[in-house]
Amino acid sequence: MAKSKSCTIMHRLAFFMYSDSFQFLKKEIEASGADIRCVVMGSGESPQHRYDSHEYDAALHYPLFSVTKSIVSIAFGLVYDRLGPSVLERKILQDCTEIPIENPDPRRSELSYHHLLSQTSGIKWREMGAKWGSGNPLWDMEHHHEWMSFILNREFSSVPGRHFNYSSGVSHLLPYLMGKLLEGDICDILLEDLFFPLGIDRLEWESDPQGNLSGGKGLSLRAEDLWKFGSLVAQEGKFRGRQVVSAEWIRLSTAKKARGLGYYGDYGYQWWIQSPEVVAAIGFGGQYLFIDKSRGLVAVFLGNLNKASFDLPRTLFEKLRK
Repeated sequence: MAKSKSCTIMHRLAFFMYSDSFQFLKKEIEASGADIRCVVMGSGESPQHRYDSHEYDAALHYPLFSVTKSIVSIAFGLVYDRLGPSVLERKILQDCTEIPIENPDPRRSELSYHHLLSQTSGIKWREMGAKWGSGNPLWDMEHHHEWMSFILNREFSSVPGRHFNYSSGVSHLLPYLMGKLLEGDICDILLEDLFFPLGIDRLEWESDPQGNLSGGKGLSLRAEDLWKFGSLVAQEGKFRGRQVVSAEWIRLSTAKKARGLGYYGDYGYQWWIQSPEVVAAIGFGGQYLFIDKSRGLVAVFLGNLNKASFDLPRTLFEKLRK
């Protein structure tokens, strides 16, 4: 009973703390004309504020694009917690024996889970800033009959671990490999050990032609369900009293591992590190999940933003934090 009363008091405090700021945020969105369709914000275990545009259907699952990567990072905590820190240095090829390697390169044998998660694989891949179509490796992968083979047989541009190079292809490998490491059907494992504990029983997740979950993008969730993942991170792996993934993994995965890209920030394990306090998951079209770890504040922005308005959610979140 005391715990329930305490949670209620904290939720009320959070509501009043950010109420005026959130009203200002709504006015800013409407004045900007930017196509931000939904904002969910709050702290604790349930959000206190919500904004929906007339174009947003709260019952639908919204495509998250590259925000998927950060959800996969949280999911990798299940692997880390079962197998321990040494799994990060494990070479991935020992778990890819079913995939033929036709382009031998000694650098490939050095690829570890740390390299995949930190986007420092060294695999040649120019996705960000590249025109969509043939020649963009992500487009080429999605038009290939075997995505895993396409990725693992790419040439290398550097040795693993030397440079950050953003790749949805590299991220795509992770769910398949996680299933190997956990020795089970990764879909069933994620539902039972991650989604259901968060109270999420409705989602959509695309797969490749062989049925492997798309690790770089492809997950669709309702806004409030994406917010729950942010709450999980803000509470160091806990949700409603249950330790879903360890606090150790949350701290490790949201700490800087590589120098990133300007506006986006540095990079952890599939998280953008925007400051010592703030981490973000960012997806095409203006899908954002922001987490202020120092304040426990979580905000979700979903929309259809163009290049000119793409950074508006970050600007608005910074105003909320002030």
